[in-house]
Amino acid sequence: MKQFIGLSVLCCIILSVVWQTPKTAQYQTPFKLEKLLKDSIVNKTSTIFLIDKSGSMARAGESGKPKWEEAKEAALKATSSILKSDSKNQQVAFLTFSGGCVEDPTKQQNLKFSSDYKDIAQQLKAIGRPGGGTPLHEAVISAKKRLQYYSSNYGDGDVSKLIVLSDGVATCGQIRPKDVYGTGTTMVTIGTNTQTTTPARGSSTQQPNAPKNNTYGNTSNSSTSSKMSSLVGNTNIPVKYFTIGFDIKPGSPAERDLQYLAGQSGGKYLNTQNEFELTRAFTKFFKVYYPKPQSSIQNLDFEKAHMFLTGVEAIQGEKYRKAKQLFEDFYKEHQKDFNAAFNLALMYEANDFHLQAIEKFETYLALHPKAEDKDWVIEQIQLLQNDMLNFYDYTKKLLKTDLEYLEHHFKKVQNGESLALAYEFTGFIKEKEFYYKDLPSKLGLESRSKQELCNTIQSGLNKCAKYIKKDPENWDKNATSPLSLVFFNLEMLINAL
Repeated sequence: MKQFIGLSVLCCIILSVVWQTPKTAQYQTPFKLEKLLKDSIVNKTSTIFLIDKSGSMARAGESGKPKWEEAKEAALKATSSILKSDSKNQQVAFLTFSGGCVEDPTKQQNLKFSSDYKDIAQQLKAIGRPGGGTPLHEAVISAKKRLQYYSSNYGDGDVSKLIVLSDGVATCGQIRPKDVYGTGTTMVTIGTNTQTTTPARGSSTQQPNAPKNNTYGNTSNSSTSSKMSSLVGNTNIPVKYFTIGFDIKPGSPAERDLQYLAGQSGGKYLNTQNEFELTRAFTKFFKVYYPKPQSSIQNLDFEKAHMFLTGVEAIQGEKYRKAKQLFEDFYKEHQKDFNAAFNLALMYEANDFHLQAIEKFETYLALHPKAEDKDWVIEQIQLLQNDMLNFYDYTKKLLKTDLEYLEHHFKKVQNGESLALAYEFTGFIKEKEFYYKDLPSKLGLESRSKQELCNTIQSGLNKCAKYIKKDPENWDKNATSPLSLVFFNLEMLINAL
């Protein structure tokens, strides 16, 4: 609501200025919008890190340290990095989950939001040793309720983030519906009503009426617990799940559970295999994208100025794919606009186009060599270069998992299990809706033959989806040929990488 009011006021101001401007000047940017826009695009939120503390987290990670220690150190490094640059707008709390299948695995833990690095370090240090099962389903529902309670009473009241880390399959409640592959085709979110829209992005802050480092939302207090019960399923406080699979196999059931959580809430999933990658994932999910609020070109016509501002608004609403398209269209006609290059770099990063993000950040520095944020941009380029290497390795593993899945279900199709398979396979296709189409660009595949392999795979999956939709009971009769082609081309692509 606050976001809507703020944008409405902004639009009124812009229109009033345009109406009062002489006709000869109406196609120029009428005034500096930087301060006004910067204020309007920050939707303050609260963030909870929900970290797996099950027995498997006691095992040694890639560094030789227990994975639990790697996770704590990664969380500390990530929050330290973000708070240094944006402490006034960032506020976090930590919860863990482990043990048996109880209704609220977080019940005995205080929920203490803070923007102070020393306090956060102390919270992480005080967390006990790992052990027990992985009640992921129950922990996510409980953490969400507590986050909604806090955000409703002491937070900004807009968007809230739940960053979930797990290294294994849930041992209690089921995460995905039985016939769903990954993000799923049904709009069902655990612990809440259906969410079909993507809420606005933002960061978190301590509100004036909330005590510093408060512990509201703790279930150990009976009156607080009672208030929390009245807020269960409060869809006015949407929560996005940003999930991380730590040291789990790409494409595994554990990964699909985490992908499902992220997909159904409008969040995002990342797979990490070591402490460095985990730190990077925490930082990405904790990160707020701050676009340049206006074009660097003077006397921009009204239509193009509006396109730029619409792109900024799309970033604000976390509509990153739309924002990428808008700034790509804008940049084609204004390749000297270094602010457009910067915003396009941000959106390439947000959509996992690492190579393109690097290129546009380099373009930004070439066009604007005296930029105040030059050091920050150089650091982002270095991080993105490492992200690209990790993404390439992960992609090869994921393609092999896709191949295993297709081989397994191709046998089912041949055995006439079409109806039972149709729903889950539709989920698999939905999961890959843009994946193979975008893969050549994301991996920098310049070879025409590799690009054609990806396009053929995507086309074959789309054909299967149409057959399933048309006739779910007999789709296998028509889909056998395109499915065989998908399998064959995927095998060739894996061998070519």
